[in-house]
Amino acid sequence: MSWKLWIVVGFAVVFMVGVGMAARALVTDVSRNVRVADVLKDHDAELRSIPGVQSLGTHSGGGEPAHIVVYVDKLTPSVRAAVPATLDGYRVDVEVEPVLPPSPPMLVGIVTNVTMATPAQTAAGIAGVLAIAGDLYAAGYGESESVPRTMEVRVPTAVQVWRPQGEGKELISLADVRVGETANATLTAVPKTGARRATAADLEAYGQM
Repeated sequence: MSWKLWIVVGFAVVFMVGVGMAARALVTDVSRNVRVADVLKDHDAELRSIPGVQSLGTHSGGGEPAHIVVYVDKLTPSVRAAVPATLDGYRVDVEVEPVLPPSPPMLVGIVTNVTMATPAQTAAGIAGVLAIAGDLYAAGYGESESVPRTMEVRVPTAVQVWRPQGEGKELISLADVRVGETANATLTAVPKTGARRATAADLEAYGQM
């Protein structure tokens, strides 16, 4: 056998060994990723009984080995001491539960009047005012109880006005909004009780229902 053939055979052997090792590593990673969920399930009640624990999860990928994550409301020495460092061979991390920002208030209802801005209002950055009769959601649509409210909503010129179009949305002008259409006005702040005016941060008009 010539030396060139020996080189080819050597490269082939090295390649096959490398492929086999990579395949075994992949199978091992997949197996550990599946197994970590089972371990978390086995210890779910134990972990949730620790004061301060909010939720549980697992993490894999990104070059890190599969591990368990315990989310707490506040990371204190007592909480850290109560959470085991490992469970059945899997690392256990403790992290503070992310706090999502509150959803903005929203007024959902029927447009009863559309008033375009005067030149002075335009110069002040106002596109116009909508009168909307509907329901006010102080902490976001569907995330809080609604109260009936009719309000005049100022629409700044910087606010984008949208109309659903198929599976997407179409950018329109305030002049395209018509009386009788359904509108969702996201507000810049929660209106005080009895307030009749608000300012829009975002606006969607759905056409007449």
